[in-house]
Amino acid sequence: KAETPIEAYTEDDTKYFYIREEKRRPKINHTLRFDEEEILALWVAVQAARSALAPTPLLMPLNAAFDSLQTVLSKQKISFHIHEQSRHWHFGVAPSVELDSRVFNLLRQAIMERLSVRFDYNTASSGVQSMGRKVDPYSFALRGTTWLLIAFCHTKEKILDFAVTDITNVRLCDPEEEEADFEMQKDFDLD
Repeated sequence: KAETPIEAYTEDDTKYFYIREEKRRPKINHTLRFDEEEILALWVAVQAARSALAPTPLLMPLNAAFDSLQTVLSKQKISFHIHEQSRHWHFGVAPSVELDSRVFNLLRQAIMERLSVRFDYNTASSGVQSMGRKVDPYSFALRGTTWLLIAFCHTKEKILDFAVTDITNVRLCDPEEEEADFEMQKDFDLD
């Protein structure tokens, strides 16, 4: 049996442990039981999430996970037909640009592992293109139909929103060439 590679980082005198995403092998307990309201809530949440995640590479894993969950749920007796719920709930997918899966996945990895990245960015409002911009990616946010990367920008020396569709040529910073690990600013508030 292979050992799980646990890594650690320290922030504000607190030590946090994590497993790099590519090394995770989650096991799902197939004896899960839900009541009817929980089943309905999960179904509605997945429909809403499908709408939000449609332009991202996370849509396919969400669909696969929900298909697996439905297999488990189908063994439970409920008083309504789950597929009939699509007549009662609608989460339309607003027009949105599909995100480059490589860009999205590298940014997601950098967020999870707290690694700085460099990328090229085209500022839509001014048309200015910046090359090799270094940022510390904090999180993703969905505003309307636009996926944003919230990050500390080393060029502007402040936290900015970057439209993910305008980010290209993402590369993780190499710790042998420059400082690559970062800690979030203590006063950062995602809201």
